Amino acid sequence: MNRRERRALRAIARRLAQEDPSLARRLHHGAPPAPATVLDRIAWTYFAVSITLMVSGFVLDDTSLLRGATLLLAVFPPLILVLAAAFRVTSHDQYMARRLRD
Repeated sequence: MNRRERRALRAIARRLAQEDPSLARRLHHGAPPAPATVLDRIAWTYFAVSITLMVSGFVLDDTSLLRGATLLLAVFPPLILVLAAAFRVTSHDQYMARRLRD
């Protein structure tokens, strides 16, 4: 960008900050991740840890690691369903709080 374009963007940012400070703050700091994104990260991390434990159990020929990994993988589907329900309730509560504020 050239100097004139940068100056125009700064002027737009100043006007936005004056007109809607909360929006300007959110744009500057970035929006928090969506609940679905957080749930995806938790699910993939949980799954990766479970698979890592299972592979380690096979490589080390350790039945305790294999049992632990199998238990983690067996608990995986209900855990994700419970977390999804919790995120759904939390996001609904946040939506209602925002609606009541406005």
